[in-house]
Amino acid sequence: MRRLTARISQGRGPLLAVAYAGWQTGAQCEVWDQSTYEWKPKWQFDLEYRMELGRELGSGGYGQVFLAVHKTGISRAVKRVRRDNAEADASLRKEFEIMNRLRGCTHVVNVVDGYVDKTYRYMVMELCFGLDLVDSIMEELSSDDSAEVKMSTVHPNLPHVAAVFREMVTAVHECHENNVSHMDIKPENFIHMSTESRGPAGQKDPASVKLLDFGLAWADVSTAAIGAGTQLGCSKYLAPELFRLGTNVDPQKCDMYALGVSLYNLLTGRFPYNFGRIGRPRSKADLSHVSDPLARDLIRKLLCKDPDERLSANQVLEHEFLTKHSTAKVEPLSEFTERSVKSLFLEDSPAKIRGDSCACAVAAQCPHRAVARTMKAGEVLFYEGELSRAVYFVTSGSFYVKRQGRTVATLGTQSVVGEMGALFERPRHDTVVAAQDSEVFEFKDFGEKLGSTQQRYAVTALQEMALKGELRDATRDFLKNSTLFRDASEELLSIIVAGSDRAFFNPGETVYEKEDDRMALYIVQEGLLEVKNPANAYCTFVGPGEIVGEMSLVFGHRGKESMKAVKPTTALILNRDKFALILSNFPKERELIVSMAEWRVKEMGVGAPLMTARH
Repeated sequence: MRRLTARISQGRGPLLAVAYAGWQTGAQCEVWDQSTYEWKPKWQFDLEYRMELGRELGSGGYGQVFLAVHKTGISRAVKRVRRDNAEADASLRKEFEIMNRLRGCTHVVNVVDGYVDKTYRYMVMELCFGLDLVDSIMEELSSDDSAEVKMSTVHPNLPHVAAVFREMVTAVHECHENNVSHMDIKPENFIHMSTESRGPAGQKDPASVKLLDFGLAWADVSTAAIGAGTQLGCSKYLAPELFRLGTNVDPQKCDMYALGVSLYNLLTGRFPYNFGRIGRPRSKADLSHVSDPLARDLIRKLLCKDPDERLSANQVLEHEFLTKHSTAKVEPLSEFTERSVKSLFLEDSPAKIRGDSCACAVAAQCPHRAVARTMKAGEVLFYEGELSRAVYFVTSGSFYVKRQGRTVATLGTQSVVGEMGALFERPRHDTVVAAQDSEVFEFKDFGEKLGSTQQRYAVTALQEMALKGELRDATRDFLKNSTLFRDASEELLSIIVAGSDRAFFNPGETVYEKEDDRMALYIVQEGLLEVKNPANAYCTFVGPGEIVGEMSLVFGHRGKESMKAVKPTTALILNRDKFALILSNFPKERELIVSMAEWRVKEMGVGAPLMTARH
């Protein structure tokens, strides 16, 4: 992988975890009031998050990116720079300001918050998983039976490329609509997100591709002269006017030129030029490798030497190459995820048991080498609280997962066990016991030095699975401790969590109006919601770990309240129709939940009419 997508400057790293936060519901970016953002004291961050300093997501010349986990289980990426590095500090402050302006843009990575202490500045961002577009397209262009990448003349799935490019252009269009020019457009700065990262089920057209890394972006600049010391992006994507000192350039036209080079690269795996020593094109664009005439026409209009003749983002979205494939969708990475994870444990690793080597130079010292272990029924694989970097892949049999003496899950064949401790260097939070005679592959020191894109993505997929599992566990534990669900079984709670949608709301964004008839329970996982009832003139706030909407969930009754986000807020949403369907399979627990809700109604003095909803 050429570099970590959640990077700082030109940082590289082994995992592709991109800095981002949740999912947006609107197609347009919000108008952001710059007076509403501020750098908060770091102690406020420490109250809400646990930063995993033992596990970097990436690093670069300016600083580092770490994983941080909110107390409710939400994972974030945190970009950290030292304040005594004036250039790095100024760069992060500028990036924070620009990304705040782009809040709500569906195809742009979202910033959540910013914090500062005496030593560091921290920018908290959305965390998504997937492949950058270079690795994604390279994987698609490569041969399945060869370790070397072999390029075809043109990408074999033209509608997929058109769909990817449409989302890239949409991201740039969102930036330009907000007077932001990215100035470092290239496939590496876009992420092809994994299926789970895209958004909740039922969301209309969730983004599959997002733009990140605004460290070189320009804001509120229509034209500017290029001078000595002007920071520019990758030379192979720079518009020709950027190579001439003193030239006034239109930054939006520079973005469009870079999109033209990017489309050529996505289609062919090549660049349209031969380059000189500093990356400046030394030949005319050779478009002969692009066989599709519409794609070739679009690239030609984007690579015009005269900036005034280049298409705008809006014109590109209306070009026939994209309108012809308007119904095409970006194909998901889910199949690649499954294939990569299984391949890592069963094929690519030296655990092939046949003695084949992997990407490591010395097979005998390979940290990915697996040992087959046979486990008798009742034998403990590992204990809660242990520190270990071992990962286990279940090849036969099954295992019980126990927490504080209770069985919370059963894992079967082809399950991965222990990835949280190995990937994030944490103590084991469960005890795992063989439920029957079983066999596992044990990777005693699960390292990071993996060779192929598929291997690296497998590790990223494991990281995503681990963090999603932690979030599910945290949400289930929270529900278990709430009054309404305290008598629910682990099975019911797990189904409720799986049946819920997760949504992200920007400050000031309306969650629901008093006229809305949606019946749902909202579980706040981070941020702050404001609930207002104009008739009674009261206002209350719902913060992390709190719920609102119990009465509408159980009895189908909602008052005239309205609710909006005060801070960037992530909430779990459980619709009443889905909840009723789930409870229909748990009649005894349904009675307990309804009885508890009736008791709460009585205690709150809401009134007897709600009781009829039980029947």
